[in-house]
Amino acid sequence: MFFSQLPVVFTVSRMPQPISEAPGAVTVLDREIIRASGARSVAELLRLVPGFQFSPRTNEPARTSYHGIPDDSFASRAQVLVDGRSLYSALFMGGVNWDLMPVALEDIERIEVMRGTNVAAYGTNAFMGVINIVTLDPSLARGTSISISQGNDGIRDRLLRWGGKLGNADVRMTYQMQGDDGVRFVPLNSGEPGHVANDIRNQLFNLRATLPLGHSDELDFSLGHVGGDISQGRSDQGDSPPRTATHATQYVQFNWRRQLSERSELRLRYSRTRERLDDHVNSTVRVTSPVTVDLLLDQEMGGEATRDELEIQHAFSPIASTRLVWGLGTRSDETRAPLYFQAVARREVQRFFAHLEWRPARQWLVNLGGSLDKDSLTGSDFSSRFSTSYHLTPEHTLRFGLARAYRIPSMYHHQGLLSYSGTNGNATLTRRLFLASGAVDPEQLTSLELGYYGEFKRLSASLDVRLFDERIPNRVARLGKNFAPLATCEYVIVVPSLSGTCGTGADYAANAESLRINGLEYQARWQPLEGTRLILNQSWVKLRSHLLDVESSYSQSDKDRILDQTRVSAPRLSSSLMLMQKLPYGLDLSISSHHVGRMRWNRNYPGDKNTLPSYVRTDVRLARAFRLGGNRAEVAYVGQAVDGGHLAHTYSWRFEPRHWLTLRLEM
Repeated sequence: MFFSQLPVVFTVSRMPQPISEAPGAVTVLDREIIRASGARSVAELLRLVPGFQFSPRTNEPARTSYHGIPDDSFASRAQVLVDGRSLYSALFMGGVNWDLMPVALEDIERIEVMRGTNVAAYGTNAFMGVINIVTLDPSLARGTSISISQGNDGIRDRLLRWGGKLGNADVRMTYQMQGDDGVRFVPLNSGEPGHVANDIRNQLFNLRATLPLGHSDELDFSLGHVGGDISQGRSDQGDSPPRTATHATQYVQFNWRRQLSERSELRLRYSRTRERLDDHVNSTVRVTSPVTVDLLLDQEMGGEATRDELEIQHAFSPIASTRLVWGLGTRSDETRAPLYFQAVARREVQRFFAHLEWRPARQWLVNLGGSLDKDSLTGSDFSSRFSTSYHLTPEHTLRFGLARAYRIPSMYHHQGLLSYSGTNGNATLTRRLFLASGAVDPEQLTSLELGYYGEFKRLSASLDVRLFDERIPNRVARLGKNFAPLATCEYVIVVPSLSGTCGTGADYAANAESLRINGLEYQARWQPLEGTRLILNQSWVKLRSHLLDVESSYSQSDKDRILDQTRVSAPRLSSSLMLMQKLPYGLDLSISSHHVGRMRWNRNYPGDKNTLPSYVRTDVRLARAFRLGGNRAEVAYVGQAVDGGHLAHTYSWRFEPRHWLTLRLEM
């Protein structure tokens, strides 16, 4: 039975803990849930986590959010880890590019999602939570596995995996190809194009190996590459015309673990990540102010970035009633992106972290955590967390948590300069869209939560409830500003009759908004029968905000648009219900229903043009396992949005029903 023992999680405190004793709310997506969901990406899976929302890729990257808070194109407030390595990228605005996930779903053992801040354990990007992806141990992958998927909307996925022994090392290697034709563009008026290409073709290769080094030491090594082509741009946008961009990410990671004693362990981890985006625009753009002129735009939109990370961690038990984990970490980022930075952008971050678990009595458990982060751009900040749990009975636990966390701004927000130039022989235009002030403070979060975890063994059920209040008094937002004309110009037109004409406006980043987020979320799991499993998640979220007194050239309507976007960036109510059922004749059926309330991802348009109405979406998967030539095989049908499509990202994009078949063979 699934509920025969309490799940153990590692994400919250960096040490193994029963989920009832973790100092935070955690959702665990295991291999059975991942496969039954029918999802094709990690980002899609987050719809099964209370409070998380997902928007598929349009002509912008796929997006996720937890409790709203609008970002730029890339999520930047929940730490995303794969086997301990952060996926945050200086090249992609200090966020995560969900289109470049370096792991296949087939290789994931489980995903642990901590809902709530965890900067104290995992650093500045864990501002609103942690998504920890744990891949399958190479010792558990044996033989060859082949998977082929084919469906409508150009869905064509292929996967080949091999696992086995090479000398004393356990090795797992995976190659995957994924592609589809993207989400359908819906023109709102006759002036917009009827079709915008946003298809994607990705290829992935990764290798993970574990090698024992004597009785007390183990080396875990991994490397990988993910990349491909993405069609993007629109025929009615001269500065972003239809084109194909090529992206690629390579990484290598070493994990060394030494067991010092039965209750003491030392870990050392090093990783290096290199990212590259090739995206070139060569088109004609018409400018109508201060003079109408057609200009030839020849602009490199891409760039490259590298990140080096080194971390050492020591976990031990000082006395019988306590456990302690502490460590040091350093990372170095370097970015070359001529469109976004005038010069090579660099950042260094060092951190010290510690977490103490103390059991003063049988019914009580106290967790204390802290992290001191020193950033080369913004200075030092100390984040802390306190949590105490009281066991009413061995099966029912109350939790109280209080945390203070800081998130350092991205390099782009701190020192970016977004500009492009065009010519036509008679005129030169330089347009500056963003100019960093260099004076952005880290965001501050104060989080208060009450939690309950109950395990009902007679019913084979569990219930996890989280009541939260989260306050961010200085959220970083983009605003317009009038700069000194001679210092920088939004437009510089050089023609005989308009020599020296200069516009002075551009966006910049500032600590411009105060937020309060509160609400309630829960997850309930029930296994009434051996072959039946039910998962129900719901979240109620309310956002309130006001703008701070910062310099801005925005009109009141522009400022109102920012506030409207923030307040509706999370649906008031969202729910998901998943049924996994074993049927006669070896059939496995899963049905997922997702209700998403009214929400908004984008602030670019006034009024309700970007506010998406609530919708209900149903996904279905039906699979049958069988033997083929003595080998294990499975054929599965997956249908997404089988009850009709829904709007995605804005009113201009519609996710239509998708259907595909998958054949899997294990040899």
